Amino acid sequence: MDSAGANHGTVSPGVIYEDAKVGKGFRLNGTDQWLRIPYADGLGGPTYTVEAWVKPNAPVDDPSNQELILGQSFGRVQLAVRPGTSGVRAVCLFAHGPFAFSEVTSTGEIPIGQFSHLACTWDGTALRIYIDGLLNGEIVPGTSPAPSACPFFIGGFQDGCGYTGQFFNVVIDDPSLYARALSESEIRAIYVAGSAGKCLAAPACLASPTGLVAWWRGEGDAADAAGIYTGTTVGDLVFTAGVVGNAFNFDGLNDSVLARATPPPMLLSFTIEGWIWPTAWRVPILAFSDELGPQGVHLWTGVAADATPTPVPGTLYGNVREIAPTQQEHVIATAPGVVRSDRWTHVALAYDQPKGLATLYVNGTSVTSANVGSFTPRVAHPIYVGHVPPGNSDGVPNIRFTGLMDEIAVFARALTPAEVETIYAAGAAGKCADVPPYILDGPLSQRINVRTEVSFQVRASGTRPLFYQWFHGVEPLAGATNAMLSLTAAEFSAAGPYQVRVSNATGAAASAVADLTVTDPPAIAVQPQGQTVMLGGQATFGVVATGTEPLSYEWFRDGGAIPEAVGPILILSTVQANHGGKYSVRVTNVGGQITSDSALLRVVSGRLVLHLDGGDRRLLTTGQAGANYTVEASSDLQRWTPLATLLGTPADWSFTDTTAVGVSQRFYRLRRSFSP
Repeated sequence: MDSAGANHGTVSPGVIYEDAKVGKGFRLNGTDQWLRIPYADGLGGPTYTVEAWVKPNAPVDDPSNQELILGQSFGRVQLAVRPGTSGVRAVCLFAHGPFAFSEVTSTGEIPIGQFSHLACTWDGTALRIYIDGLLNGEIVPGTSPAPSACPFFIGGFQDGCGYTGQFFNVVIDDPSLYARALSESEIRAIYVAGSAGKCLAAPACLASPTGLVAWWRGEGDAADAAGIYTGTTVGDLVFTAGVVGNAFNFDGLNDSVLARATPPPMLLSFTIEGWIWPTAWRVPILAFSDELGPQGVHLWTGVAADATPTPVPGTLYGNVREIAPTQQEHVIATAPGVVRSDRWTHVALAYDQPKGLATLYVNGTSVTSANVGSFTPRVAHPIYVGHVPPGNSDGVPNIRFTGLMDEIAVFARALTPAEVETIYAAGAAGKCADVPPYILDGPLSQRINVRTEVSFQVRASGTRPLFYQWFHGVEPLAGATNAMLSLTAAEFSAAGPYQVRVSNATGAAASAVADLTVTDPPAIAVQPQGQTVMLGGQATFGVVATGTEPLSYEWFRDGGAIPEAVGPILILSTVQANHGGKYSVRVTNVGGQITSDSALLRVVSGRLVLHLDGGDRRLLTTGQAGANYTVEASSDLQRWTPLATLLGTPADWSFTDTTAVGVSQRFYRLRRSFSP
């Protein structure tokens, strides 16, 4: 692993790690062993220093008369050894054209079987070589190193831009490459430090941009450092050296990472970012997807913009897909060659929903963007890293990533170009492992009826454990220290603003304010009363209701709404026979509604009342003024005999039945005989 950055190497089989000058060193057999470091921008800059502790185990015997300590194939920097008399001579060289080199060779030799310190510097003018902290040779070549994108090697070249050879039988310890020419005093200080070595001052990590919702660091497991998506490794997934610590090593056969959140957060805007080193093309990096159906939002590499089956090396392909029912695809893709198969590449896909803008980033730089529109992206699904599930309906089922991934992360917002650039620039330092809280789902404003239960809930990402404190207004609520706040039998005093503060060892976040409105639902204090009304008369129904104002009213007759009957009092003038029926009223406010009991309205055309006054039977009638009535009598309710006819009678009339003398029982009725 690279202790100072992200330029990690690959070790050939059989290399031994043995006690050396500063801890352990690389023991190489001089036949076929090497360490390979992929080319990356920043290696082999315009000026440089190469230095290492070296213990040759045998004289130089390579046919080229040169064996490698550290250098770039056909490149800007090489530190090597050549045959000496009793030991070996050090040589510092660079290529300034095809097979054309400038070099400086040490005047002294380093012995076989013991450690010596070697250093080579280029300051843009002079090429210098140092042995054990002292300058041992220099030249001014009058030329400069030629650019090269070939890989770097330690101990020998293995297919370095087509060249293999210069294997060194040696123990090499603490080999280092600097992007400037160290001074003689600095080189002397490294030599004098001896076995104490250089201090491993780890670069400062980058405080993560806000909104981190998922982060799979690849440090030996699939744990989510942000705490929302529970990740599991699938298949034979292994881990290897990555950009920041370890990384996922996908074999493309049966391994992947599957992560779920319950429920998945709704990410209206998002950013997917991480480091990748693919060794095959047209492979998935990350996809929001169910086991069946089409992928949701996804990020691939090696796919053409039109998604044809033929792999296109080096493209970055994003699809910001909409939710159902349209599931419309919005594709954005780069030109070929921006992602490399021989080194780490930082990639990112961001979608800014308010702006409708999708952007692809490579190595911290925006390489393409498109206005795809503002919509809800399809992200409320499990996340597959390095895999598309077998039930996928996009025509690409069960495809797997081959290669390395590191620091794969999802943010709940579109990162700015500057934020993406800082993540890339952090390199091996990476994002700080401790993630401050970020509110994903805040409490929602609610309206409840008095003396009922209500709950507020919050969900936040961030390094666990998270701590919660709820507030009513500005006052903290005693004991309200969980993600959910429940109020039972809430009174009117519970109304008002609520907020929660979420904190951890790294920081804190406050939710948006949620307002609680407590209402008194309507209740019927006085029910409408039933009544009997003469035809043509007036009927009045009333209700008395309590509850939070305003109260609204709607009257019904036999279940049907009465037009414009929307007050607490219902007055029916000039009642007709068809007005009879059951009357009720529905009272409504913000807290709900209630319907009164039914009140029966009976509409009659007349009324007959019998008064016994001594032996007399006096009949009192009430009828509609101007109407004609007949008073009839019966002893058996079968045969009726007219007693009197009232023509155009006034509303009230009195009559004494003088024919009832000696009759044991008699029934009377008043019948309206015809209309006036």
